[in-house]
Order: sequence, then structure tokens, then C-alpha cells
Amino acid sequence: SNRHEENENQDQDQYLQPGSIFKGRVSRIEHYGCFIDLPGGKRGLLHISQMAPHRVESVESEVQMGDEFFVVVLEIEAGGARIRL
Repeated sequence: SNRHEENENQDQDQYLQPGSIFKGRVSRIEHYGCFIDLPGGKRGLLHISQMAPHRVESVESEVQMGDEFFVVVLEIEAGGARIRL
């Protein structure tokens, strides 16, 4: 039923908050960063400036499509529609 699915989504959203750590997979690469698929069907943006302690010249020098690693949620905007990692 839809009500059961809504409850599951609410439970997952409770864990999705700034400071949460998730294992994610790179699903899209752009010049400004990469998008990471997170648990529960969510997707977050890992900006190029957050990828490494050093200056990153190109996203592809740090990540490739399908790479998996742990990310930290930095900020959630627009009611969960935009997630910064």
C-alpha cells in the first residue's frame, strides 16, 4: 500500500540529516562535481571543492562512474530535494 511506502520513506528521511554518513555510488559526473546515489533512492551532489583536501583540477582525476565510497551529508535544501555532500 502507499501508506506503508510513505512510512518507509519517512523513516529513511529521518536518517538523512547533516552529519549523516552513507556509502554511495557515483552516478553522474559534471565539471562542477559528481552526483552520488544514496540509500533510499536519494541522490546528492559532491562538489569538486569537497572532493579532496587539495585543489582538484578535474572531477575525473578523483572519481570515476560507479566508484563507491562513504560521504557525509553537509546540507539538505528544498525539503530534501537537494542534498549537498
